Order: sequence, then C-alpha cells, then structure tokens
Amino acid sequence: MVTDEDRQFWSFKPLQKNAPPLASDPWVRSSIDGFILRKIRESNQTPAPEAPKHLWLRRVTFDLTGLPPTLKEIKEFLADDSSKA
Repeated sequence: MVTDEDRQFWSFKPLQKNAPPLASDPWVRSSIDGFILRKIRESNQTPAPEAPKHLWLRRVTFDLTGLPPTLKEIKEFLADDSSKA
C-alpha cells in the first residue's frame, strides 16, 4: 500500500523539464556540469581541480574494470594529445 508520505518520494512525482543552469565557468563542459556546479556552490564548496591524465585514467579504469590500467594503456593514453584523450 502506498501512503501519502510515500507519494512525496521523488519517483512518484510528475516529470519536470529543467533547463540546465547557465554557467560561464570554464569548469562547465556539458549541461550536466551546470547542475553539478550549482549544487557545489549551494553547499559553499568549490570544484576540485582537474586530475592529471595519468590519475584520471587510473580512476576511470578502476571504476570500469576494477583493475588498474596496464602499462601499455598508460603509455598509449599519455601519448595521445587529442582533445578527446
């Protein structure tokens, strides 16, 4: 049985269209970043600085595979100077 209190839970509320917050901050690279930056600022915090490439690769690889990147993956990633690397 769903109570009135249960109906206040976010998943029971109708969908809303939320326009991404406008942000001129260079930290914002996508519309999602605008929402994140707004919450960070509301809590009187600042975003962490961008991680160096080798550290970013290590974090992402652990998150996706549960394992560290191989030496080959590290070398290839660090050698890639494209904007998507």
